[in-house]
Amino acid sequence: MILKFKNIELEDKEIFENHFKRYQPSTIEYMFSTLYLWRKSFHFHWAQKDHILLINSCFPDGVAAFPPVAVEDDEFAHGMELLQDYFREKEMPFRLTEITNREKARLEKLYPGRFQFKENRNAADYVYNRSDLANLIGRSYNGKRNHIRHFKKDHPDYQFIPLTKEWIEPSRIRLEEWYESRGVENDPSLRSERQALMDALDHFGILNFQGAIIVVDDEIQAFTMGEPISDKMVCIHFEKANAEIQGIYPTINQDFVNHFWSDYEYINRAEDMGLPGLRKAKMDYKPAYLEMKYDVLEPLT
Repeated sequence: MILKFKNIELEDKEIFENHFKRYQPSTIEYMFSTLYLWRKSFHFHWAQKDHILLINSCFPDGVAAFPPVAVEDDEFAHGMELLQDYFREKEMPFRLTEITNREKARLEKLYPGRFQFKENRNAADYVYNRSDLANLIGRSYNGKRNHIRHFKKDHPDYQFIPLTKEWIEPSRIRLEEWYESRGVENDPSLRSERQALMDALDHFGILNFQGAIIVVDDEIQAFTMGEPISDKMVCIHFEKANAEIQGIYPTINQDFVNHFWSDYEYINRAEDMGLPGLRKAKMDYKPAYLEMKYDVLEPLT
């Protein structure tokens, strides 16, 4: 029987999290919050069969599936059979996306020589040692430390405040101003991000986020939000700040890591989307490694 994929709803959260807890992912796509917040932009859908979680995404040129979310190889292979049957019955080319190095190695082991992998560098997640972001030790972080010192000298009374219910609406107003100042209505990518962030604020408690703001002279000037991906890794979903205030970005980055995430080993700060400025900013923080992503496309036979 063909798989029946359905929309992702808030009430599906427990099902996804039970699968991901067992699977222990390392990329932001394998999180319920990511899939839910970006469901409208990337048309994510899901199915569950024989205790295997299956996820797909609709693109303008077709449908692509994530590798099955399965711990054991036999479960994974069964999930692959389900997906291949689905694509065959839909008369679509078999397409996998969001393949991590872990799943690439698994596919090569279970199906030697069958798949050709296309690296997607623009989608690679930047993963940092938490201790590096917390302490900024060494010559390579001189610039970051100097910017933070400059910020704290200019704004000695700044406040780093954990995001709580009473700060949700003030943060929403400030973030809307930030998006409007950047011409959000003329930028589809920025519109999608705004929608995801506003959904995150709407469901902040339900989605178990941690967040924080920086207040300078009674105004919110920086905002961040994240959550654990696994027992060892945290993901930073959003980070916004007034770029005209020197040093505020590295300050909220460091303060957030130190305040909330001392029990974790790694910080995942997501991909750069191929944007040169964003790539440089992420590389400047000296990632421990890049979690590469791959795609597979098999012609319809």
